[in-house]
Amino acid sequence: MADAELIESLRGAVAAVPDDLGLRVHLGRVLLAAGRQPEAIAEAAEALRRAPDNADARALMGEALGAMSSAPADPVPSAT
Repeated sequence: MADAELIESLRGAVAAVPDDLGLRVHLGRVLLAAGRQPEAIAEAAEALRRAPDNADARALMGEALGAMSSAPADPVPSAT
């Protein structure tokens, strides 16, 4: 299954069972692996909102934030 298909499938599963933190964290990890850090952060944040002490969600958040800080910044267009 391609990344996009897997992500959409996982999104559907999370929508059906939004309190399943393991599923939500798994979606976040797949998003992170696909280079979609902002979306992974959003999933980690939602998992932490639901269960602030969840170790897997905290780990995902740390990994996703770390990936954001090490990702190259988008070039800023010149004002000419």
